[in-house]
Amino acid sequence: MKLIKHIYKVFRFSLKLNRVSSYSDGKLETQFRKKVHSVENANKSRRFDFYTTMMARVLLVEAKKRDVISKDEVRWAENILYNQPRKIREISSCQIKDGEKDLLDIIKTRRSVRNWTDEEVSIDEFKLMIDAARWAPSSCNRQPWHFFITKDEDKIHLLYKARGQKTIKDAPYCILVLMNKEAYQYDRSDMVDYYMHLDAAAAIQNLLLMAHSLGLGACWINLAANNVSEKGKDKVRDSFGIPKSYEMVTIIPVGKTEDVPIPPGRKNIEDIMHIEKFDHI
Repeated sequence: MKLIKHIYKVFRFSLKLNRVSSYSDGKLETQFRKKVHSVENANKSRRFDFYTTMMARVLLVEAKKRDVISKDEVRWAENILYNQPRKIREISSCQIKDGEKDLLDIIKTRRSVRNWTDEEVSIDEFKLMIDAARWAPSSCNRQPWHFFITKDEDKIHLLYKARGQKTIKDAPYCILVLMNKEAYQYDRSDMVDYYMHLDAAAAIQNLLLMAHSLGLGACWINLAANNVSEKGKDKVRDSFGIPKSYEMVTIIPVGKTEDVPIPPGRKNIEDIMHIEKFDHI
């Protein structure tokens, strides 16, 4: 009986392997990241899952063949799937260099900015913001985010009309944060919104901190259902050419600024930190 079950399992697995070549690029990327992430977690627990590892290797080969993943992702996957020695960075290499802002200082002094100068923001500065955003954590390493950057006055006005907030209309640039819903197509439907917005928030915070470190002013404006209608979103999608499978979660007006408000105070650390038990209110 065990032999029959084993043969059946192998047969089903071979069918799954054969279907990989028929995957869409989007499904291939999603399954690749999810499987490699699963293998990584198993390796940490010193467990070897033959079927998951083999599937991940096949997905890696197919993804490389189609050139749908980055070189960084290839190196990451090969390290995990083929037990290649991983380079561990020394802590000393991560120390703040002389003259650079301390990370905590950047975090503490970042504020929402709603006024800007006419000075241009360079492509390189936008790339640094997106680079910071893409290194945020995401569930199962899905990396579902996309960032639509515009300085076109008509597009910015359309975003303003959809959301109805004057800050958007006054901005020299806007970043529209999009999330690829297809990256969550194999999750429970009632959990997709939860995962998606957690992933988006992590990337947005990284982007805002990088913007502040570059001397830029930015503001996080939500696109919640009670603030913007689906009709308004559809108009933006049509104008920007955004597929239906991408959820618009945030507009970030951004630009050069000379006026960053003084940060408000925060609660005492002792009032919000609990060790071992919730010992005070």
